[in-house]
Amino acid sequence: MSESRSQWTTNSYQLTHYPQVRYAQLITGFRLVLGAILLTAKFYNDVYYSNLNLAHIAGLPLSDLNQIESEFLTTIDYGIFISPEEYQRFELGLQSHSTSQTSTRSSSINM
Repeated sequence: MSESRSQWTTNSYQLTHYPQVRYAQLITGFRLVLGAILLTAKFYNDVYYSNLNLAHIAGLPLSDLNQIESEFLTTIDYGIFISPEEYQRFELGLQSHSTSQTSTRSSSINM
């Protein structure tokens, strides 16, 4: 069995037999997106919702939201600002990736 097939089988087994694994994966993604939204709002807006309001909207205790914010900032080493040069490199990389994906799809359709 190929490695990707084996990995898929393992993941399927975990999701079927261990629903808490799926729940943990969803919660982790939710926390990541929530942390990004929270910090983006605070960085770009002078007026933003308090953590208490956002915790209520997200359905989390305030302590959890504060922890998400702290962990997110620590993980990115408090590097919220992106220079125009770094943004341009990222944008060009995305455009290049998008172009290569589009040409790959086009060539597979034409076969």
